Amino acid sequence: MDKNAVAVVLQMLLCIAVLILNRKIFISGFKGLLDRVPNRYSLMALGSVASFIQGIFLRSFLKTAIIITLFAIFNLIIDYLIREYDGDLLKVNAPIVLSYKKQAECFVFIVIGISVITFMIWMIAGAQIGTALDKACSVLICACPTALFISASLYFKSARKLSEKNEILFKDDAIIENAADADILLFDKTGIITKGEPVVTEVFSSDSLTKSGYSALKANPSEDELIRLAGIMESHSKHPIAKAVTEYAYNRCEFESNEVSGFIKFEGKGLEGKIDGNIIRCGSHDFISNHAIIPAEIEERAQMFSSLGKTPIYYSKDNKLLGIIAVSDNIKENTQKGVIELKNMGINPVMLTGDNEKTAKTIAEQAGGLEVVSGIIAGEERKIADDYMEKGSCAIVLNDNNDDELIIPEGSASMLAAAFRLSKNTLLNIRHSFLWFLIYNIIMIPIAAGCLEVIFGILISPLLFAIIMCFSSVLFTAHALTTGEKDITDSSKDKKLQSINWRRKWKKRSRLNTLTISLKS
Repeated sequence: MDKNAVAVVLQMLLCIAVLILNRKIFISGFKGLLDRVPNRYSLMALGSVASFIQGIFLRSFLKTAIIITLFAIFNLIIDYLIREYDGDLLKVNAPIVLSYKKQAECFVFIVIGISVITFMIWMIAGAQIGTALDKACSVLICACPTALFISASLYFKSARKLSEKNEILFKDDAIIENAADADILLFDKTGIITKGEPVVTEVFSSDSLTKSGYSALKANPSEDELIRLAGIMESHSKHPIAKAVTEYAYNRCEFESNEVSGFIKFEGKGLEGKIDGNIIRCGSHDFISNHAIIPAEIEERAQMFSSLGKTPIYYSKDNKLLGIIAVSDNIKENTQKGVIELKNMGINPVMLTGDNEKTAKTIAEQAGGLEVVSGIIAGEERKIADDYMEKGSCAIVLNDNNDDELIIPEGSASMLAAAFRLSKNTLLNIRHSFLWFLIYNIIMIPIAAGCLEVIFGILISPLLFAIIMCFSSVLFTAHALTTGEKDITDSSKDKKLQSINWRRKWKKRSRLNTLTISLKS
């Protein structure tokens, strides 16, 4: 046996040894093909086998051994990165990821078809079988489905890691995707715009009126009486404003909450009960005006309170007005910043409140210019969200009803913006990844098929394509992982996120389930 034959046999044995050592690639890759569910190993396995067959014709297996070794090293790097990142990619359930995986499976079969066609064209053109196999092998080796099989999933894994780091908890990956499609955000005033710590700022009883024109009111209780009766009534309500009035009353006078009988709560309107044989009512202007005459001076004072962003509460005894108590809840720091950030991302923030329209609009202006839905009753949020969706918008309801689809740190409008920024950036990164996937494969597959050789006479080895594929795949993976280290509070590029609602432009949708967001307690 001559030296060349010995060298070929030794190379073939080396190649077979490398094949056996890296059998995971071939077992997993061919199993996926047989099950018609190809994976990221499928093209590597086919490319390696094609290279091995080419080696039989060319009597050289060294190139095949090197290609397989490169694939093995590449997979070790990818697996290490994913494992270090705690990335169980099978658990990613976002619809866009599942869609990309389906596209990746189709892509594998398309590449196989292109490889076969490439082989046939070169054979018909009169090329040697080794040359035709070389081109077919190059097509299989250079194709890079990593962006579809891995990167999309890793972007969601990075998003979950980043959200947990900032105490923003998404129920699952599908919620991250759905949040990126939002262009309307409905939320309650208390706890988001205001601190949720209302305090009594003014008490104005009917006795404070001038005698002229209001002599019939002289018999009304004094301010202390108004505060006592208000405290008794409000102590039976859990509303933050009621708690503020109750606390204020406790500090001003003595009373027992059980002094009231026949207590009735009119949702979104007011309270009614009997104290010392008299019917006491408290609540909104519309509620009290149905039972008592409200003097013009009281109306003016209430309007003044509303123009300052305070909430006036009316109180009456039987059919006579006792007075009003003004309650104020300060706007949180950075609220304006959060509202501006939401708007820059193309999200229209809408404040829901039970306050009267004037008070609500004053607070909305102070908070940075919000759209307002005032005078709502608890439980109406879903109906309002449905109304917005009927207009063709994707509505998102914010409440604190212990729904855990998305949980944000309590009292942070800026973190609300950060949650949507994270979601939209994740979808934007996936779109960019898919774009680069298309550009890479549209350029590289024709080159691998031999276009450069035909036009310019440039010959490229399958080994170089293997190196390029491995390098590009590692770049895709590394970029997806590094997004988990970014600052989601950085609002400098928010305006670029306005175009992320791209699916609505391409796909008609009459309704979308609302996403409920809870405040972290």
